[in-house]
Amino acid sequence: HLSVAASDLNREDFYREIIKPRKILERLLGTHINILAYPFGGRNDCFSEDQLCPEQSGYEFAFTVEPKLNTEKTNQFSFGRYLPTSKDTIETINEVLSKMILSQGANVVFGAN
Repeated sequence: HLSVAASDLNREDFYREIIKPRKILERLLGTHINILAYPFGGRNDCFSEDQLCPEQSGYEFAFTVEPKLNTEKTNQFSFGRYLPTSKDTIETINEVLSKMILSQGANVVFGAN
């Protein structure tokens, strides 16, 4: 659990909070982990490509909690995601996704017949 924005971590804390847990999980699960979901996921939690490059960290992608449409231009270390809750319905998810798409200038509506 981070008490500061991930991007504010010093080198030692970065290893302890970001790299070490990945290595522990890889050992316990017996599989390579190359995707990170930021602990809080806000914009100030995201790392730059230099900070989280695969050669240094082992991560190839990272996800924020920002509900945004990902495109080929989206930085690989700040992909958006939408976290549905138990209160969401098909209609509310459709509305959120449609807003994300419209914010990018596209004209697509999910579930339209």
